Amino acid sequence: MAIEFDLTVAPPALADITIERQQAEAERAVLKQKNKRFLLCFVLIVASLVSTALMGILPAIDKPESSQDLVFVVTYFTPYLILPLFVFGNHLHIKKIEKPRKKLDAVIAGLTEATPEELADVADGHREIDRYRQQVAAQKRVLVKAEIDAIQRWIGKQTRAA
Repeated sequence: MAIEFDLTVAPPALADITIERQQAEAERAVLKQKNKRFLLCFVLIVASLVSTALMGILPAIDKPESSQDLVFVVTYFTPYLILPLFVFGNHLHIKKIEKPRKKLDAVIAGLTEATPEELADVADGHREIDRYRQQVAAQKRVLVKAEIDAIQRWIGKQTRAA
């Protein structure tokens, strides 16, 4: 997330928050398309390996003059070719798609407006929190969830320091 929420500085404008959320949603859509392409490619690769083995092995089994050693090797090792492909593909999928998607989901969730129940959980009585909330109210917007998290982190730091 490019926007950092801190009680000691002025809160970001609604336009900045909206732009950041839209960028995160656009990146999320790109990752969704990558996910679909990746899964389609993976299924096609596995299907081609299996179909090649079946289409090449079944006719070769019927012919006694074909090399039975080759038939055995291809039949025996096809599942073992699929396993490393699956492991490598799963690792690549997690690294390139799932981890960034989870980060973007957290950003999108953090940049949504807080519900009244979440706003009720924000502690009052601290001068810095009240000043920050007044600055946000002057912008005519509601606190976003990431700001509530920043307030809770700030309160945690204050209680540990005391």
